[in-house]
Amino acid sequence: LDVALSSGGVLGCSVSNDMKAKVWDLDQQACLHTLRGHTGWVVSVKFIGSTHTLVTASHDGTARVWDAWTGDSLATLIGHDGRLNAVSCSSDGRRVVTCSDDQTARVWETFDYTCIGVLRGHTAWVNDVVLSRSGSQAVTISGDGTARVWETKTNKCRHVLQGHSDDVTCVVMTSRARFVLTGSVDGTAQVWDLAADDVKSVDVHDGKVRTAVLLLLLLL
Repeated sequence: LDVALSSGGVLGCSVSNDMKAKVWDLDQQACLHTLRGHTGWVVSVKFIGSTHTLVTASHDGTARVWDAWTGDSLATLIGHDGRLNAVSCSSDGRRVVTCSDDQTARVWETFDYTCIGVLRGHTAWVNDVVLSRSGSQAVTISGDGTARVWETKTNKCRHVLQGHSDDVTCVVMTSRARFVLTGSVDGTAQVWDLAADDVKSVDVHDGKVRTAVLLLLLLL
């Protein structure tokens, strides 16, 4: 259901509806560990910064932190009231954000894995979340047809990005956190200029948009 690579490209992790995650040695093309502990589908995985620590998110309503080298469970992130749909980590490794069917996202500090904020405002399930490199901004997308831009230090919503007419299913952010690209089952993708606070429709599809990938042009 999801895969992730460590920053050095040495380790990989895959997660599945069998309620397990597997850590892979990419050089040896061998499974190092099978990570057990979730009681629901494991739907999302990310490595934290440049470390070999990873986070998995599950439909059991929890996220789990693991040492990918040893396979040890380091922490369980508990607080959501519904199944988790995705997890995101800041590039500096200081923050983790999880999102859930409970209509919220939660911000976690990686120093001791405590919840330092709850992002409330969506009126339907939260499908996904992306973080800026510094972790100071997060963008969440929801079945309510909107995306929201948050300041993670204050948990305040800076912008509500309205333009889609149906479930928003995918989101990516440029490295400098200026542009956000969202896709929806309404058949459109939207580019949002967070500096100018406006929106431009870049494509109209014949069907649902499930995945978005940023063009290198947008990284400027």
